[in-house]
Amino acid sequence: MLGFKFGIISLLFDLSKGIVPFLIAEKLFPGQRGLSLLLSSAAVLGHNFSLFLSFKGGKGVGTTAGLLLIYDYRIALILVILWIITISITGWVSMASILALCTAPWLMILIHPATNLQNKLAWVFVFFFAILGIWQHRENIKRLLSHEEKVMFKQNICKHK
Repeated sequence: MLGFKFGIISLLFDLSKGIVPFLIAEKLFPGQRGLSLLLSSAAVLGHNFSLFLSFKGGKGVGTTAGLLLIYDYRIALILVILWIITISITGWVSMASILALCTAPWLMILIHPATNLQNKLAWVFVFFFAILGIWQHRENIKRLLSHEEKVMFKQNICKHK
């Protein structure tokens, strides 16, 4: 573990990996937010399956969060609040991330009904990357189920090993 400060710096870079490609795609395809979301989602795939790391990488949560933040800050804000509350209660970053990934598609459905192609494209993005993010957490899920997952904070409300 490199510590809290390094974690914040890493998070900012991950967020920017989602935000910058989206902004570029929006310049190339003005008014096509769903298309921009799908095109810039290559950043999440590049993060998760880096060519420089033999197609291994992160879980894509921060980069996906950056895309959601720039697409619709309301969804991102709700997910961040849920993420913080979950960490505060359980101490598990992985559980907070998984819960946020599970919640994101439902928020997209509630806030952006499938009344147009742009919203439908956004749905595809959110559903796909929620499933991919959960899949990337499969080892964390095993550790959570066996009560072997590391906690971020020593003191939390839930009791675990």
